[in-house]
Amino acid sequence: MMRSGPITYVNYDSLRAYQQLERVVSVTSAYTVKYDNDFILVDTTGGAVTITLPLARNGVHFTIIRVAGANNVTVARSGSDTIDGGTSATISASYTPYTYKDFSPTIAGYLRIA
Repeated sequence: MMRSGPITYVNYDSLRAYQQLERVVSVTSAYTVKYDNDFILVDTTGGAVTITLPLARNGVHFTIIRVAGANNVTVARSGSDTIDGGTSATISASYTPYTYKDFSPTIAGYLRIA
């Protein structure tokens, strides 16, 4: 595992889960996802956390996982994008990956695909 500022790089190849470096971000407070993020690991021990997705474009996708705490994670939209047809989504389960993918221009926003 390597750290570079607020971003942690995990080599999943050694775990035989992936064969490339993935961009992983660990957060404990509100965070706006960047286009080059792959996984957002959320610790809600200190309270509920809001994760804001960037404007949907180019088929981007992000996986959000609550890894600690019992508080909810709110997934918020940017602009007029939708999240599963609504304005936000709630993650209340721990260690369950929630992957959101942009399907524009068919859908103006994100759908949960896993």
